Amino acid sequence: MAAGGGGVFVSTDDGVSWQLKNSGMQPYEFIKYLTLSDDSSIFATTEMYGGLMYKSMDEGETWIECNSGLPNDEVSGLESINNILFVSYKNAGIYRSTNSGTNWELTSLQIPNFEFNALSKTTDGKILSATSGGVFYSQNLGADWIKPNNSITHFEITSINFTNNSNLFVGTNNGGIFRSTNQGQNWEQYELINTDNGYD
Repeated sequence: MAAGGGGVFVSTDDGVSWQLKNSGMQPYEFIKYLTLSDDSSIFATTEMYGGLMYKSMDEGETWIECNSGLPNDEVSGLESINNILFVSYKNAGIYRSTNSGTNWELTSLQIPNFEFNALSKTTDGKILSATSGGVFYSQNLGADWIKPNNSITHFEITSINFTNNSNLFVGTNNGGIFRSTNQGQNWEQYELINTDNGYD
């Protein structure tokens, strides 16, 4: 399954061919994020129309809107942990749903009024937010948020990604890349090697 212009695309032959699945979506949607919850529901957010949230319970064949409690703002991340959904909005914070998207509540009140640039999650159940004021994480499904006292020297975090080998990377605005090998507790600047073809 892939996100793109026009809706969601589904392949049943390992990517050889793709079919557009957008029944129930607004016309000309551009899907920005996709996530699969533990109950096999699929959630999709849009770039247009103020960041709509859609849900499919039939492997993408049909979609319904599930926006109760969500703001009209640019979506910057979407994650699912233990059937609890998290969606971040650039200027409106992080929202959480505990009932498969039926209702949403703001869960980032402990985080100052920063820009929310990205979301990620770790294998031990943390949800992480990359903001213009640093990295924040919650280890109790959004009830509380912590900013670690660590060694990221550039606090405007623009991107965040957790890899399969348990490394966590963040990109900063003019500060390079930082890596954590202990799921966000400590960070080190990740050196880029200048080669003839650019940076590796």
